[in-house]
Amino acid sequence: CVTNPDQVTGSLLDAYIFQGPSPALSGLTPDVGPLAGGNLVSLAGSNMRADAQVALGGHDCLGAVVSANGTVLTCTAPAGDASGPVDVVVTNSDRTTVTLAAGYAFQGVVPVLSAISPVSGPTSGSTRLTLTGTGFRAGAVVHLGSQACLDVVVSNETTIGCTSPPGAEAVVNVTVTNADRTQATLIQGYEYTPVGSPVY
Repeated sequence: CVTNPDQVTGSLLDAYIFQGPSPALSGLTPDVGPLAGGNLVSLAGSNMRADAQVALGGHDCLGAVVSANGTVLTCTAPAGDASGPVDVVVTNSDRTTVTLAAGYAFQGVVPVLSAISPVSGPTSGSTRLTLTGTGFRAGAVVHLGSQACLDVVVSNETTIGCTSPPGAEAVVNVTVTNADRTQATLIQGYEYTPVGSPVY
């Protein structure tokens, strides 16, 4: 409120907010959901107020309910614009806010991995592989067992090329993971063989 010497006053309502502790956000369960939304999401953190709002990729989460101690918030996920990871933003009524970058992913069509060629290669790696299937997306990653395949190229929705990393002698699963965290696995799809063995 401002008062002039002639006692004329002017007020600007709700022009200033006293802020409390900023919210913190450690994770979501689940951290993925369908592009159409509608699934229940639980956020873990601290200092989330009863009137906190949540946005997933810029869209408001619905029906937010905060636990009495401000550490758990549940809400219904909205529909997303496209499949892939999005930021999660929690905003308290005092305008304090926290962002969890790429904390949630809207999922599209689940990929299918049908075959890999060749199906074996030396433990030294450096074998160029071709994976075929459906639903592959740009940015997909490939794992042979626990090792990430190198120089991954997603040619189209049905073909991926990559170079095998070094590995121990074993038969391993082959996994394709899209950016929206959908996965396809070919069980025991690739064999690491001794150096000098034939490649099939």
